Amino acid sequence: MRALLRRTCPATARGAQDDRKKLAVPDTIALTLVLAVLVGCAPAGPVRPTSASAKGPGAEGEAAYGRPPAVTAAAIGWAGRVRLEGAAVPGSRVRLATPAGQALFADVGADGSWRLSIPEATGVRLFGLSMTKDHRVVQSESYLAIVPSALAVQLRSGAGAVVLGSGAPRLAVTALDVDRKGGAVLSGRAAPGAMVDLLVDGAPRGRAMADSAGRYTMDLDEPLQPGDHELKAASGSTQVMVDAPLLALPQLAQGPFAADRAAGAWRIVWVTPAGGVQTTLVFERGGSA
Repeated sequence: MRALLRRTCPATARGAQDDRKKLAVPDTIALTLVLAVLVGCAPAGPVRPTSASAKGPGAEGEAAYGRPPAVTAAAIGWAGRVRLEGAAVPGSRVRLATPAGQALFADVGADGSWRLSIPEATGVRLFGLSMTKDHRVVQSESYLAIVPSALAVQLRSGAGAVVLGSGAPRLAVTALDVDRKGGAVLSGRAAPGAMVDLLVDGAPRGRAMADSAGRYTMDLDEPLQPGDHELKAASGSTQVMVDAPLLALPQLAQGPFAADRAAGAWRIVWVTPAGGVQTTLVFERGGSA
């Protein structure tokens, strides 16, 4: 799966260039500008810091800017608003921006924490997360999708989505990520340290261990073909099942993402930072046991 859903640099990755050519986007220049707004940086890209191991004065100080901002928790608040909590470099300012350029800001405290509240909406919304300090911009490693039923979802290029605010770590299947070639990653919840076996359409396809936070991700051992699939997660005597409606591999007519709802799941098709296309299914109930 990692060989299929891989992170690549848009300036150097030939595979990403091929994916961009396949997109049904009428104006690739406009798409590039939209993605620049989404990640919250100038079109030329964020200023990346020098690593601490780099030679030259101030290298250790520069390393502090390399820690990207992140969302760590989500919950439903008053009037259906989504309350977000996150971490970033102390003293910086975080920015959540939509593809249309609408932005929300929060100051990061001395303890490295920040909070934001997003108004309620009926559909899926996509945000880019970045932070700024001393005129340096560092973007998050993932996009943030706000989904009505699952609260907040971190969309990760080449990796499984992280669903926040989805409850206690009972056994559940929370998300499925698929690339154009069918490479797939399953994400879910389980008791910390629990072993989870995955079956696709009744056939064993892999095993993973839940981390200390009660989350697991699992690479499928074979590509997943378009169509409807039954996913089953099993841990000990507990089993949960969800239906995964993949249909045909999608095309984007315009914009950096599209979303719809089918068979108890939100389906998000989105353009990765490298220019590829990834589909994320977010399961509303997760088959929780």
